[in-house]
Amino acid sequence: MGNTTTKKKKKVTVSDFNDNTKRWCKEDVLQLAHHFHCFNKKTAQYDRAIRFEMVDIVGFNDIRKEIESIKIYLAVEKKDKNKITFCPYLQVNDSEDMVFELSPVSEEEPRYGDSPVPKIFKDMVWKNWYESEMNQIDDLFHCWGKKYESDPESIVRVEYFEFDDIAKIIKNSEKDIEAITLYPGIDMNKFGMRDMISFTPVLGIRPLLSENTIHLKGILESNNGETYAEYSSPCPPTCVK
Repeated sequence: MGNTTTKKKKKVTVSDFNDNTKRWCKEDVLQLAHHFHCFNKKTAQYDRAIRFEMVDIVGFNDIRKEIESIKIYLAVEKKDKNKITFCPYLQVNDSEDMVFELSPVSEEEPRYGDSPVPKIFKDMVWKNWYESEMNQIDDLFHCWGKKYESDPESIVRVEYFEFDDIAKIIKNSEKDIEAITLYPGIDMNKFGMRDMISFTPVLGIRPLLSENTIHLKGILESNNGETYAEYSSPCPPTCVK
């Protein structure tokens, strides 16, 4: 992780962002789980995505002082069993010119246990994600609600999550950010609830942000140089237009 700040990835195009976020919205519900898995030829089994990291951290730091809001958009590429095709985007200030892809990281074992992941985070969300059955994943992104005010209530699919609390902290940090990691998770308190999204993405920010941030709303915990932030709201259902 130490050399992350030296890496820069080609800027996300407006076309890729629009195409992949729209594909997420239109994908068949029974196919969603497949985008989080890839076939491991060594084990002849499917591996699950457990974290995604921003590669263009240089570009992110270039606009860091302009940050007013952060959203994580869910997106998928065309399905390919040989690679993870879930490709979330971090968008700053609702701008098409400030979009950063979060790429899957390949590793054979999850980092909880004797790893840097703190206990509260491990117990709340990440362990639930890693150990859930594949057929449960499809349901995590849906709940009963509306996308538009004029719509009748129905099953809606979440499209993005807001992270405005951590956005302000990142903007005001005295140091540049070295790494941003997205960890998929499941909040079992919301699992099966009719009007709530149980998929729970968490952002890991390095280096460790101010110790004063760890008790703020939306901040889970800080551990081994990384601060963990939960989203403030999923849209839909919380952003009826």
